[in-house]
Formats: sequence, C-alpha cells, structure tokens
Amino acid sequence: MEIRNAALVLVVIDNRVLLAEKLDKVGKGLLNGYGGKVEDNETFREAVSREFKEETGGATIVPDDLEQVALTWFQNAHKDKKPVLWKIPVYVARQYHGV
Repeated sequence: MEIRNAALVLVVIDNRVLLAEKLDKVGKGLLNGYGGKVEDNETFREAVSREFKEETGGATIVPDDLEQVALTWFQNAHKDKKPVLWKIPVYVARQYHGV
C-alpha cells in the first residue's frame, strides 16, 4: 500500500482556535485546521508552514515553534483506485504573523 505524507496545524491563541472553511474537495463547507501534502525534500513542519501561508494569503508560522500534539494515520480509497495510507502529524501554533 502506498504511504503519503501530509500535515495539519491548529492555531490556538488565548484558548481560541483559528479555523478555515474548506472550499473544495472532501469536506467542502466544513471547518478545518490548515495543512496539506508534504512535498519532496520538505519536512512535515516546513510543509504545514508553507500550506498555512498559502491558505491564509500570506500569514506565517515558524516551523520550529510548532508543537506536535498528535500523529494520525488514515486510509482512503477512491472507487477504482488503489488505497492510500496517509501519515499526518498534527501541530499547534501559539502565534502567527501577518494577515
């Protein structure tokens, strides 16, 4: 089975969580943290920081400041495709900059 990597970050400031509305694909219209796939030669922390910047229109988080709070695994299989196992660490950011 193919294993793919992604990462997710929840921004938590003063006991409030910054979430984004999913605009397309799985979960469209629901709220979620920020994140996505890990690119080649990218760490999980670098990937989630890049995704956060892309998804917020320029706000940044510092990869070294992220606290890993969970490691999730899930399998998804689309009709007529081979199943994929996803490895997804979940991080918390206590601050962000911009936007």
